[in-house]
Amino acid sequence: MNDSKFTVPNVLRALRYIAFMTVTLGLLMWFLAYTFTNVDEKTQLSTYMLMSTFLFLPHLIDIYDWLVNKFSSDKE
Repeated sequence: MNDSKFTVPNVLRALRYIAFMTVTLGLLMWFLAYTFTNVDEKTQLSTYMLMSTFLFLPHLIDIYDWLVNKFSSDKE
């Protein structure tokens, strides 16, 4: 099992991850809800099906990991 230590860099990394996911998922949900109210019933159904699944979550995690690796100053 991975031994995670409670250090300042780990706490900051966790807060950065939470902020990224909150903003990204918040914008996604806002966009879907905003467009949901401005379309016909057939499109509303497909939008509801999209909102009820978490298809984008693994991709957002991959994007976050890619950004961290790309801009990280810690090269191992």
